[in-house]
Amino acid sequence: MAAFDVVLLLLLGALDAAAAVAHHVLNLSGSAELAGWQHRGWLKQVAQREPALAELHQPETDHERALTILRLLRNSVHGESLAPLTVRRRRGERTLVGLPLAKQVRLMSNIAALGGADSWGVEEVIPGRFHADTGALIEQLLPRVLSALNATMEATPVERLAHVALRPENLKPPEGKDYQALGERERLSVRWQLGL
Repeated sequence: MAAFDVVLLLLLGALDAAAAVAHHVLNLSGSAELAGWQHRGWLKQVAQREPALAELHQPETDHERALTILRLLRNSVHGESLAPLTVRRRRGERTLVGLPLAKQVRLMSNIAALGGADSWGVEEVIPGRFHADTGALIEQLLPRVLSALNATMEATPVERLAHVALRPENLKPPEGKDYQALGERERLSVRWQLGL
């Protein structure tokens, strides 16, 4: 459960950092601490300056749905916690996490739109309560959140920042024999960082 909480925290933190960068790049009003893709008022400001960036996080887009699932699970620290449930069956014992009851309808709606309960490892173990396998949740959430983060960073016009002068060669991976984007050293580093 602690590791699951850390993954949620870091993923949401990365999206919040991308929002803070966008806030500064677009020179939006108000504090960057209030920047967030889930905040409709802030997103309206983004839309006025960079419509394509705001469009990525509009309601009912895959990016917005993934962020909503992440946010509702992560924000349980402010309310009902994600309680573990041990399930014993003939095949052995599993520990599932309970989806916050107050957020269950929204969570299940977004999960249904992104592949359904089975693919997310969600099941109704106790009538009226949904629980999920944390591994399946992360397997579904991680690529979706990273996709949203990559699209967000790509659409954020960082070249507008003061003292930034990007040339065409700056928009490609570095060249040289010492850099291999998918080299074994880099792959090993990623595996270690993900704990694989």
